[in-house]
Amino acid sequence: GALTKREVESIDLGTGQAQELLDLTTQAFPSGLTTIDAHHAIVQLDTAYMWDPTTTILGAAIPNAPDAFAYDGLGNLVGVKGNYGGDGGFEGYDVVSVTVAGGIVTKLGSNPFTLTGGFLGGVALWPAP
Repeated sequence: GALTKREVESIDLGTGQAQELLDLTTQAFPSGLTTIDAHHAIVQLDTAYMWDPTTTILGAAIPNAPDAFAYDGLGNLVGVKGNYGGDGGFEGYDVVSVTVAGGIVTKLGSNPFTLTGGFLGGVALWPAP
């Protein structure tokens, strides 16, 4: 059947009432939500998108967003981006910092992981910002 109820909701913990804030039915599978402040959030779909939670419209894609990331509290996404060879085969990850405003990439490291298969499920900064 048709895909439905792919959305961001707010839930009142006192009443249990849910309110749809952002309809993502026509978008890629959502995999993360990072709240920055009352007017800025990042929604992770096929890439990262800005979103003002006071609106019902998804904002612009963040250029060069990592595949998985954490927000550093200073305007950057810190995470990993997969590298693929000319044949399309996976070759490892780069650890990068990407500015939310502008998508400027700073490479922090290359392929620091020992695993060569599977998938990356998430990124966290420690200590947390």
